[in-house]
Amino acid sequence: MAEEPSIDPFILAVRCAQRDLIKRAGGIERVALITNRSTSSVGRWNGKHDTDIMPIPVVRILEEDTDAPLVTEAMAAASGRRLSEPDERSRTALSLIQCMAGDQASESELMSTILEALADGHVTPGEAHQCLQKLSDKEISEDRLKRCLIGAIAGGGLSVPGGRNER
Repeated sequence: MAEEPSIDPFILAVRCAQRDLIKRAGGIERVALITNRSTSSVGRWNGKHDTDIMPIPVVRILEEDTDAPLVTEAMAAASGRRLSEPDERSRTALSLIQCMAGDQASESELMSTILEALADGHVTPGEAHQCLQKLSDKEISEDRLKRCLIGAIAGGGLSVPGGRNER
């Protein structure tokens, strides 16, 4: 009988973390939807015997969505490191900056998709569907930005570390 190959503990830890991340993010179908990946790809990331590792951009999307840096923690732990929480001011400012950047990226993708659909003078139903999907993505990013701003209001404002008025 052939000996089973040994599994690198680092890879095993990352694969376990990505399975947990998929579960926290709502399962295979939801992860496929929010990462714009196929359910079969997500299924391979979720499989106990598959060796596929999530691409870093997918990890970032899911860790932001779940507010759980599971894969990042597993990678840090593999090199003897631990993640530390930034102070509340830095985390809030960083969150607002990330929300603004995400909103601008969604806006750009929406405009690009619409302009591409209009380029030949006729918008097909398929192109209209793509535009509608980009509009939905834009609405999601706007909601995230609103939540960030509401958090700043609820917290009595926002001081940005290193800002002009910081004392």
